[in-house]
Amino acid sequence: MNRTLYCVLMRSHHPSSPIIRAATWSAWSHVAPVTQSGVVYDCTCKTGVVRTTVPRLLARASKFQFGYLPVTAGAERLLEAQVGKPYDWTALPGIWLHRDWQRDDRWFCAELEAAACASGGSPVIYKPTGRVTPNDIYTSPVMRWFPAGVIPAIFQ
Repeated sequence: MNRTLYCVLMRSHHPSSPIIRAATWSAWSHVAPVTQSGVVYDCTCKTGVVRTTVPRLLARASKFQFGYLPVTAGAERLLEAQVGKPYDWTALPGIWLHRDWQRDDRWFCAELEAAACASGGSPVIYKPTGRVTPNDIYTSPVMRWFPAGVIPAIFQ
């Protein structure tokens, strides 16, 4: 493990934020992986998987919290390979249908974070599951968290 993968959990003022939080049993409605160099791999229903910056991501947030864990270069390779892939519209119903979240043809934000961590040698999900929610990322025993609202110095 020679790299750090950051994670931003957030909620926004968008009307979908409370719906996603309720459907995923989470205080958070969105998750985005961030590399040490500050590249955010954001996955939304409007864009699918795109590269963006920390300031652009946080401009949408009404509340946020950064986390991190050690990974190998495999995490960044997986993230880069997903750019341009579509949003996973089946993710929310898939929570109840036990869909295989590890398919790499489309992504829900929490699925992308979990897949990147696993590809980097630090899986955040240890139970067999057909779903990954922002709350699963937040409660993972391997993630380390900054206090809510704190931007790590590396991104300032």
